Amino acid sequence: MAPTVPALLGQIAQLEDEASYLRTMVCELLRKNEKLREQALGAFGEMPLVGGMGVKAGIWA
Repeated sequence: MAPTVPALLGQIAQLEDEASYLRTMVCELLRKNEKLREQALGAFGEMPLVGGMGVKAGIWA
């Protein structure tokens, strides 16, 4: 038997709530990542390498 329209609407609402929660979590993780990145750059600064190239906190500049 096929699901009813109200049941499908309930599932859609639940999925929208879950998607909203996941978007919130992703945004929070991106903010934390940016803060950690800034802390790492502040702690290590730019480190010169042979040949005049530099690397910032382990990330190629």
